[in-house]
Amino acid sequence: MAIKTRQFTLRPFREGDEKSLQKNINDKAICRYTLRIPYPYTSKHAKNWVRVNTARSKKNFHRLVIDIDGEVAGRVYANVRPGNKASVRVLKKNGFTKEGRLRKAGFKGGKSFDVLMYAKVK
Repeated sequence: MAIKTRQFTLRPFREGDEKSLQKNINDKAICRYTLRIPYPYTSKHAKNWVRVNTARSKKNFHRLVIDIDGEVAGRVYANVRPGNKASVRVLKKNGFTKEGRLRKAGFKGGKSFDVLMYAKVK
């Protein structure tokens, strides 16, 4: 299953994605502003992520947007760390609205932290 546009393709994970995943996600800034991605992001992390998601794909569980007749079906949301101003800006530019603050909903590096929830509802 894949969705192709002129600019990108949405598809499930597959074996062989581990190397590029690890290369592109192993960044201190990504770790700092995401909820669950550790730093360093090792090849073991990448292999596990791809393994879990390829198994989910075999069960028809994909993390893709659902589009019905050109309309987003339901709710699209994003959880963001409060200090991640760049992601908040991108979400706002794309029509997302802040719905609230989830107190101590994130946990990373032995510490809990608040999470902001943004959503786009049709």
